Amino acid sequence: METSKVYDIKVGLFVVIGVLLFLASILVVGGDKVFLSKYISFKGKSTSTQGLATGSIVSLSGIQIGNVRKLDFSENNAEITITMDIEEKYKHRITSTTTFSIKTQGALGDKYIFLDPGDLLGTPLEEGSYIQNNSNKDLLDILAEKGNDFGKAADIVVEVHKLLKTINGEDRSQKLMENLLQVSGNLNVLVKETHQTLKDFRKDLNPKEFGSSMSHLSNIMRKIDEGDGTLGALVNDSTLHHRLLRILGAPERNKYLKPIIRKSIKQGDHLQSNKTSMNSP
Repeated sequence: METSKVYDIKVGLFVVIGVLLFLASILVVGGDKVFLSKYISFKGKSTSTQGLATGSIVSLSGIQIGNVRKLDFSENNAEITITMDIEEKYKHRITSTTTFSIKTQGALGDKYIFLDPGDLLGTPLEEGSYIQNNSNKDLLDILAEKGNDFGKAADIVVEVHKLLKTINGEDRSQKLMENLLQVSGNLNVLVKETHQTLKDFRKDLNPKEFGSSMSHLSNIMRKIDEGDGTLGALVNDSTLHHRLLRILGAPERNKYLKPIIRKSIKQGDHLQSNKTSMNSP
């Protein structure tokens, strides 16, 4: 009987030790070193926790270094005090230039504390000190603030969808593409014909004759610019211009010319009618 009891005790101890080792391995492999690491606390203040909860992750540049231990209202104002437990081995990285912000991770929108280490040469903070709050807004805050603008963008997308749906209806898009291809083909033919015409023109063009023509044209333009000849005088002499304007179109001249012309026309018509009456039997 005693041998049996000793055997049972040994088996029981073996099972207990095995279970303890199994649990310890789970804790170590799972990354939960609560019982193996020493933690120190830091605090931060924020006007809103934005869904942050006790146990939320505290991350330093993307590496998990602790968890949120407590959330409570501040005594003197409406801000919320956030108490964070951080592994002691990262204490030297929490300096006076370190800032924290509340961010979102994952598709479910879980909140966590993101620590920006700042300058590592800064003064290390003592345990229980407050970490500065980085006021940069989270993505969800930006979406909430710009909700109306995103709504307008959604309306634009809907209108574009309606437009494309209308264009695609009754094979309009296919017809449009066919017309564009036809226009493109016609333009291609036109460009080729124009190119061929210019090529033929260059082939038939005599460089000497063209140069001589351009030389004569240059001489004519030079003479006009210098005031030679009638055309040059008209272009360069403003006196001739004003005289011609008074004769042909000035209001003062027309005031006298028009009555004289009308009177002459009437006299001519009267003489013509008298001749007609005298010749009639």
